[in-house]
Amino acid sequence: MIRELNVKVLCDDLAPFRTLALAQHGVSYHINIRYDDFEKNILFDTGSSYQVIKYNSQLMNIDLNRIDAVVISHGHYDHGGGLRDLLNDINVPVFAHPTIFRENFYLPYLYIGIPRDHIQDLKKKNNFVFTRDPMEIVPGVWTSGEVPRENRFEIVENMFTLEEGKVVRDQMLDDTSLYIDLGESIFLVSGCSHAGIVNIKNHGERILGKRVSHIIGGLHLINAKEDRINFTMENLAGIELYLGHCTGERVVNRFIEKFGDSVKRIYSSFEIRVIP
Repeated sequence: MIRELNVKVLCDDLAPFRTLALAQHGVSYHINIRYDDFEKNILFDTGSSYQVIKYNSQLMNIDLNRIDAVVISHGHYDHGGGLRDLLNDINVPVFAHPTIFRENFYLPYLYIGIPRDHIQDLKKKNNFVFTRDPMEIVPGVWTSGEVPRENRFEIVENMFTLEEGKVVRDQMLDDTSLYIDLGESIFLVSGCSHAGIVNIKNHGERILGKRVSHIIGGLHLINAKEDRINFTMENLAGIELYLGHCTGERVVNRFIEKFGDSVKRIYSSFEIRVIP
């Protein structure tokens, strides 16, 4: 049983005023899980570059050599860009969807995948555990696997990939989150919520059979239409929210206005401690 959970934001798009922490477009969370007589450390995403992760980890007294596992939420540069250089320093298992190295781009064409030269090097490593299904990676911590898309509001817009040489809309099936079992509830960790944060929440509640009480991550609502924002707010009521990255500042402010102190805007060096 998990006795204590500590989440530290190693990378987000913002850093606080008068801090030495570095900001970068990207996501990286250091997750420390304490049990009765041992602990585990997970790195969720690696930002756009390893330099920021390494610098902020030293600033925050985090020993990256003690990481037990890495989880990559999806195959975009701002979540997996630091992975190659991280693995040159430490040798740990990396949990990810098997399609994270596919072509990722916007139209008009703009490549947004993990850097191509990094992919060549990463494919030579034997660190990867690829799965499309939920998997318990340390006691009480599950990857989401592929998340069912169950509502009409949460759609992936303007993202594309290649299939047999043809340009097709990218449904972002690799979008992977973490569900941390707190006993009575779930702490949900998301990268960009491309699968839709309501879909992700519902999927986790079915897997573990309990409610989501906390969410940290980007909700990818920065360009969302009004009906999707309203739908999301209605379905996240009563949850402690720690929002950043691609959520969008306008949307974060709307959440704060509606839900008050239960919503926090995260930033590089932000810390959360939960005792179930």
